[in-house]
Amino acid sequence: MPATVVKEISGYRLMKISDVRDNGQVTRQYHIVVEPNGDLFQVGLTYAQGLALLEVITAGIEEELQAQGEQVTEAPSSEDAFAQCVNF
Repeated sequence: MPATVVKEISGYRLMKISDVRDNGQVTRQYHIVVEPNGDLFQVGLTYAQGLALLEVITAGIEEELQAQGEQVTEAPSSEDAFAQCVNF
């Protein structure tokens, strides 16, 4: 199952998971939120649900990082995202 990091904030990642058949046909896609330590936080989300959840759980962290002058990591370009795909 290929997985793509869609957005990352403070180590929390919103990832898109694709179930793919042997012939390359995508049969289903869903999103997950992964904690900085790699543990699953939530699975089976739509993109909108995952993005909203990511923003809620990282709201305080993002503000704190910006106050300290650190930058929040945005999603890579589509070409970079494709290059970073991970097969589970």
